[in-house]
Amino acid sequence: MGLLTFGAAFAELSYPSAASSRADLAAKLRPLGHDLVDVIQVSDPETYCICTLDPMGNLWIGTAGTRDLQTALIDIEAMPLGSSLFPASVRLHAGFLASLEAVHDPLQAVIERIKPGALRFVGHSLGGAISTGLSAVLGDRRSTLCLTYGSPRIFSRAGAAWFDSLGVDSRRVVHDVDVVPRVPAVLGWEHVGGLLHLRDDGTKIGMGGRFWRWLIDQDREFVAVIDGRALLDHHVQTYIAICRRFEASLRV
Repeated sequence: MGLLTFGAAFAELSYPSAASSRADLAAKLRPLGHDLVDVIQVSDPETYCICTLDPMGNLWIGTAGTRDLQTALIDIEAMPLGSSLFPASVRLHAGFLASLEAVHDPLQAVIERIKPGALRFVGHSLGGAISTGLSAVLGDRRSTLCLTYGSPRIFSRAGAAWFDSLGVDSRRVVHDVDVVPRVPAVLGWEHVGGLLHLRDDGTKIGMGGRFWRWLIDQDREFVAVIDGRALLDHHVQTYIAICRRFEASLRV
């Protein structure tokens, strides 16, 4: 299993619905070669993270995405706010920032206790945005990997530029016409770098896909209803499938 496919599968396991208990989650992680270290869950705002160790001693932190009304309310709190965790010029999506701040200290405590080799942040949807922010403020950013799938924007333009200067290895996967990566679409929000835009068959959308890149990466209002796929393309299992196809094509 390639890195991106593994990350998408890990993102799926980072949802609370993926396991009925910690023991069940630990059992599901075992075939992947990971040991469950901790589960971080806060209620205000509702935020859920899993922490695991891989065989190399790296700590993987997976953050769940939107899954119910409470987490949907996090998505719509799109006012720009600053935080003492970030430089004064950086503004973040207020809802995503609140979730990030809620789990920051518990995750910092896990990192200090485990002393991992490196950090790996993973998230789908809302979880991708939170993971992006966390990867900028936890650990040694030069050895940090951040894998996101269908992530909305979390940073202002200045914030995205600041993030891109940190040296975090960002891999931001977007599936075809997934509508979520194009929000929020006002107030000057900007994506971080590392875009990998994939079609259903796992092929990259590059210069030949400038129209779709414009739809996803520009702050423009439009109606993204194309064959009913604007939301269907967002499902975490579709990300697992397209990453598997993409990585299989690299081995041919």
